[in-house]
Formats: sequence, C-alpha cells, structure tokens
Amino acid sequence: MKHQFFFFIFFTCSLISGAQKADFWAAEKFRDDNLTPKYGDLSVNANWIEESDIFWYSFKTPAGKNFYYVNAAAKSKQTMFDSKYMAAELRKLTHHPFNDLDLQIKEIKFEKKSTTKFTFMVDTLRFNFDISTQRLALKDTVPKNKKKPAWPTYSPDSTLIVYAKNHNLFLMKAKDKDSVEIQLTTDGERYYSFAGSSNSEDTAKNKKVKANVDWFRNSKKVYVERQDERKVKDLFVIDVLAQPRPKLETYRYSMPGEQFVPQTELVIIDIVTKNRINVDLKKWKDQTISVAWSSQKAADKLILIRKDRPLKNLDVCLINAETGSLTVLFSEETWPYFNNEYTRLSVLNEGNDIIWWSERTGWGQLYLYDSKGNLKNQITKGYFVTGRVERIDTLGRILYFEAFGK
Repeated sequence: MKHQFFFFIFFTCSLISGAQKADFWAAEKFRDDNLTPKYGDLSVNANWIEESDIFWYSFKTPAGKNFYYVNAAAKSKQTMFDSKYMAAELRKLTHHPFNDLDLQIKEIKFEKKSTTKFTFMVDTLRFNFDISTQRLALKDTVPKNKKKPAWPTYSPDSTLIVYAKNHNLFLMKAKDKDSVEIQLTTDGERYYSFAGSSNSEDTAKNKKVKANVDWFRNSKKVYVERQDERKVKDLFVIDVLAQPRPKLETYRYSMPGEQFVPQTELVIIDIVTKNRINVDLKKWKDQTISVAWSSQKAADKLILIRKDRPLKNLDVCLINAETGSLTVLFSEETWPYFNNEYTRLSVLNEGNDIIWWSERTGWGQLYLYDSKGNLKNQITKGYFVTGRVERIDTLGRILYFEAFGK
C-alpha cells in the first residue's frame, strides 16, 4: 500500500510539473504555413481553355508539383508535361538550374483557338510550349512591370478615372496627363468619406487614394456605398511588429451591443450631368446594405440586399438609378440569424432571372425569382444543403453548385 501511495504521489506531481511547461515549438509545427509543405494542396483550381471542355490545373503534393491537362468530355487526364523533361529543357535555354519538384512556372495562357499551345513565364522570360509535340521554345523577355498606382478606379471603357482626395470624389481622363480633375462631391470628411477606408490617415494633404466606388457598365454613372462612422468609438491596438518599436494604432470599430455603429448610404452620380442621387434606404435602425448587381446594358438598375442589425430580416431591393426609387422585390425572415456565407443572389438576363439561396425550409436551397420579385420555382430540392453557385450556363440554363450531405 505504501509503495502504491508513493507511486500515486510521484505520478501526480509529474503530471502537474509536466503541464506547467508549454511546448510552443510543438504548436508551431501545426501552423498552416508549416504544414502546407507536408500535405501540399487541398483543392483544385480548374482553368478552362476558351469555350472548350478542357481545363488545366496544378497540384502540389509532398512528392512534388505537377501540371495536369483534363478533357472533361472524354473523361481523360494527363500531365501537361514531364517535370524532369521541362526542367532539363529550361536549363538548356537559360543555362540556369531548375527544381523539377517545384517548377516556378507562372502566367500560363493558351493561344486563341488552340487547346494545346500556350505561353508561360519564368521570372522575366516568356516561353512557348506545345502539349501535342512537347516542344519548348524561348519567345521573348518581358521587362518587369512597374508597380501600378492603387488609387485609380478605371471606367469600363478605360477612358476615365475616379479617385478620392480630401475624402471627396474626383474625376479625370485616364490617358491625358494634363487632364483637369473634376470634383464630383464636396461633403466628404474623415469617418464620413468617399475614400476606400475612412479609417486610414486623413487625406487633407491632397493625396490621391482609392475611392469606394463602382462604375455602371456604360461608363456614365458611378455608385458608392458610403459609411458614416462619425459617432463610432475608437478602438486601440498595438502593432508589435512595427520598427524600430511597437506603435499604437487607432481606428473606428463598433463592439457588440454598442449604441453607435456605421451607417451605410448609397449614392449614385451621373458623371455627364453631375447629377447626384442619395437613395432613401431607411427601414431598420442600424441596417446594412450591399449592392449585389448592376445592369449591364441600360445602366439604369441596381439590386441590393438590405439587412437589419440582428440579421433576422432582409429585403432584396431594386433601385432605379435614374430616379433613386426603391422597390422591395421580396423579403426573407429567419431564426436565429442568416447564414452570411451563402445568403446571396445571382442575377441573369439583365435582371429577369434572380437566383436566391434560402433556408426557409430548414435546408439551404436555391430559388428562382423573376424581375418583379415573383417566385417562379424552387431550383434545388432534397434533404441536403446547397453551397456556393460555382458556374451558370445561361444558354443551356444549367447551374453548377456545391452540395453538402448529398
């Protein structure tokens, strides 16, 4: 009994002393960036070639990286090239060694009307390769691109630029260095800005910054989801990685339960007439809005999703970009709250078909609405959950989507 009692005390003390020593290096081994070289890729990113049934993808495993060529119609798969052969051919042409287990091949682009010939980049060198003949040739040298400025938002026809300065919107011609800038707004201020982030440092020094703006397809109108954060409280954090010493960072951030949160507005501006429309979106206190679609041809409509603060109610709304009028197409209510990951819509045929994800039956399914907000039919049915819509064949009216529990 004495021996057993002594063993119990010794074993217990050993556990306690062992528990007090944290093995941080063991935890470090399980960081994602440390595990990735061990298990490789976990998903496939298919790159379709033209309008064919053929796609290519790269996939990395602990044994190395390979490039694959897939004919979906024929249900066949092959490697695009032998990695050892490619490394040897690249060395012949460049006189530099290459690791056949991890070829740094980038920017693969297939030639028009060809499913076997493509170009790719290695550093600043561009090569031609033909899958059918397995022939590699050096095409040319591409100079490294200068870093493009981040502040311009180009119009769809690439003739105009919109940007923010002093928290307001400005317009200028894209290819004219001497273009006169045109001020589109005058009421911007810090924390109530037209800039991409009003939390960033003040732009009072006439610095051009990215605007939180989107163009209509006809390049004649823009719309802005503008946030009023003037009443939101500051949040303070310490940047411990700053050099030469940590520094204090401050930005506006609302905490759960606080009285003041960002208020979102929608502004539409006609850059030709300079007419501005502030769309009346008011319904719920502290609501949020997000524009989901803008019309492509007439550039006269927007569709947005409006949600209340608890995320229990939402409206899918149609906005007339000419008048600013709002029409609720349909509404949704759920408990305890919406699944923000999948609660989204796809708009087809200039707004005549609206595909909507809903859990109204207890299972996440897809539904089809018309342009007036009338339910046409339920697209998916069954005891499973649909996920993201991956692709829509508008001509064949075929929809490809993720499914869980199917």
